[in-house]
Formats: sequence, C-alpha cells, structure tokens
Amino acid sequence: MLQPSINHPIISKASALAKQIFALMHRFRLPLLCCFLLVAFGTGWYLFDNYKKTDPIMVSKEFLAKIAQGDIKTAKSYFGGRCACVIPGGWISYLIYKSGQEPNLAYLVGARFSMGDFCKKIEMPDSQDLQQKRCLVTIPITFSGDDRPFFLPVKMAFGKTIEESELLHFSHNPGKEWQKGFTLRLRPSISKGAIDHAAMSETMNANSSLLSNYEKQAQDLFRLLGNDVITFLPPADAGPVTRGDKTFLKQYEVEKLLPRVQKISISLLLVQKAGTPYWLVTQCKSTKPILQVVNGNLTALKEPIASSM
Repeated sequence: MLQPSINHPIISKASALAKQIFALMHRFRLPLLCCFLLVAFGTGWYLFDNYKKTDPIMVSKEFLAKIAQGDIKTAKSYFGGRCACVIPGGWISYLIYKSGQEPNLAYLVGARFSMGDFCKKIEMPDSQDLQQKRCLVTIPITFSGDDRPFFLPVKMAFGKTIEESELLHFSHNPGKEWQKGFTLRLRPSISKGAIDHAAMSETMNANSSLLSNYEKQAQDLFRLLGNDVITFLPPADAGPVTRGDKTFLKQYEVEKLLPRVQKISISLLLVQKAGTPYWLVTQCKSTKPILQVVNGNLTALKEPIASSM
C-alpha cells in the first residue's frame, strides 16, 4: 500500500494548522496557564469544601469559626434535625440572648478565642433512629484578653438591681448554683446594649414573633432558673449595683468584681442522616468552665451531675 507523501495537500494543511495552534498556545501561554490553575484551584476547593462537610471535626471547626466572625446567618445553616428550642424561632435561638434559649452560644458571637485539640467520640448509630449516625465532638477553647466573657449573678443578668454585698458574695463564690441559666449569664460586656449588637438586632427584627411569646412562656423559658425567678423577663442589659448609701457602682467598679471565663469546653452533638454524607449540629453545650475570680485565681466550676447528650 502506498503511503501518503508528506507533501500531500491534506498533510500539508494539517501540519500548517498544527503549527498555528502551537504558535497560538505559545503566544497565550500565560493566560492559558492561569486558566488551568484557576480550574485546578476551583476543582480542588470544591472537593475540599465537600470533604469538610463530611467530616464532623471540620464541620465543628467551621461552625465555631462562623460564630466567632459574627456570621450568625451562616452559623445557623450548620444546624439540622429537630430543634429542641424552647420558643418559636428555630435554631437561631441558640445564637441570640433574647431568645431566652438555654444552653446558648451567643456569648461566642464575635469573640476572639483559640480552639484546642478536638476530641471526637466514635461515630455511633442513633438509638432512636438506626439509619442515622451520631458523633460527639468536644472543643476546648481559650479566650483572649478583654474578650473573656463576664459571668453575671442571676438577678443582674436579667436586669434586676442588686446590692454591692450580693455582688461581693458572688464574686468570691460564683460556683453556687452556677448552672442556672449559665450561658445566658455570660456577657461580652455589661454596658448598655451589649446583648443587642448589630447581628443580633438584625436577626431579632426578622423573628419578631419571639418577642410576643416571652411572658406567656416564662415558665418554660426559665425552667432552669428555679421558681424564684420565673417572673423575670428574658435576658436584659446588666442590672445596676447599689451601695449602702443608695448610690450606684460605676461600670468599671462592677467589672473588677465580676468573674471572667478563661477557658471552657464546647460539646457539639452532630448527626449524619441516612443517604447523605453531611454532618449537622443538633445539640450544643458549654461545659467545664474555668473562671478568673476577683483575686486573680482560677476557679473550675464543677457540674454536680455528669451530663450526657
């Protein structure tokens, strides 16, 4: 069989076309390289982003990072499943003070803190739904400088006036009944409007139904606070502190006496539903708090009964 000559018209045209293509590729080699890298980066990011959602530790880390950034809207998207919220409003209740939801993570919103090593329990089937897996992730966190939350007495945290003697007693003994509304009593500041920063206010405006349900559901909202405080309104700006002569302590004087959270552990229960690789947060607790008290010493608050999710 005769082989076509390299001078054959068709081969010559193909050769010329190939040369033009290579010439164009050489001419635009930098833009082409950028496009290739962009596609490779996009593909890699897509795969990594999906991987993050399939790993409970990565989900927990991203969830807390969004809260620290003050991105309540995105943080809410990490929740899933049936919400055990006390009042209407859904999972957003766990990220705003005025929902009255206890436990709550509002004290972490916009705060600076470092995360320690994550501890993950073995993934296990849900006892109530064998088609669903559960995973408990515990994250120890440490607060930085002025971002250490203040721990307020119960009455003060709900806007009630207290006496200086009450504050002094609490400052030296913050562990007595500390679990009553614990996370609602952790505040970034005791200044007016501290629990109404922009992100929270925007959320509350979008969930105005919360506001009309507080008083009629007070019994449920504050069941953890005891019968003596069920008539309290939802968490409010810190109440004032009076001296014996009926004058008020100034803000900096009160702050010097309030314990501050140095370290705390966040326990997140995540679930993975059947047919999906993604993990969602269904419960969150704040445990093992370590406070710096008025004399500068560190005090670990002990839980009377070991709790489990």
